[in-house]
Amino acid sequence: FLREAETWVRLEQHRNIVRAFYVATIQDQPHIFLEYVAGADLRKKLSAGALQIKDALRYSIQFCRGMAHAQLKVPGLVHRDVKPENCMFTPDDILKVTDFGLVKVLAHAETLPKSIPGMDDEAEELQSRFFKTRVGEMGVGTMPYMAPEQFTDFGNVTVSADIYSFGIMLYEMLVGKRPFKSRKPEDFYYQHLKVTPLDPSSIRPEVSAALSHLVMKCIAKKPDDRYANFT
Repeated sequence: FLREAETWVRLEQHRNIVRAFYVATIQDQPHIFLEYVAGADLRKKLSAGALQIKDALRYSIQFCRGMAHAQLKVPGLVHRDVKPENCMFTPDDILKVTDFGLVKVLAHAETLPKSIPGMDDEAEELQSRFFKTRVGEMGVGTMPYMAPEQFTDFGNVTVSADIYSFGIMLYEMLVGKRPFKSRKPEDFYYQHLKVTPLDPSSIRPEVSAALSHLVMKCIAKKPDDRYANFT
């Protein structure tokens, strides 16, 4: 926890990242002290369905700027849990990425935070969940947003996995739904690895061919077929 939190502190200040100030141990528990963000998260904005295209683009550019800064400050840094819940908004509608490295901490934990009783199927789907990877290690992540390689080798993924997750998130912003749904890790793995979703412009005609192509390149099955970095 301390190592991952200190990596986040090293990102320093950027308008599109939730600032981590310092780490301290209080009553034998490690705590990370973060900038307070007073607005909602991207999940709240998506609760009404697809976003205006100009808003989806604006938020995406802000997200990419934050991630490009993170890569510049800590080369090789991988978030591993890019999803709408980890995109916060300030009261003046600036997106800030949060929770850097924390899913990696959970992979070494004995237990995950418990599901809330009475949680509906969608809320449960969007929880971080444990899974055993193909190389036998423990992984943890949010299944609808995970790159195929995160299911097989969680410990050795690159920024390309974050670009995939961002592509899923942008798809959702543009069409109002995620491309893949399931309840089981193995089904999600199969869909992420083998199933090509409809491109966004075929679902929502006002999405341009160029933007649709960008999304589909982000969510290409092979890491080498995606964009090389957030810049």
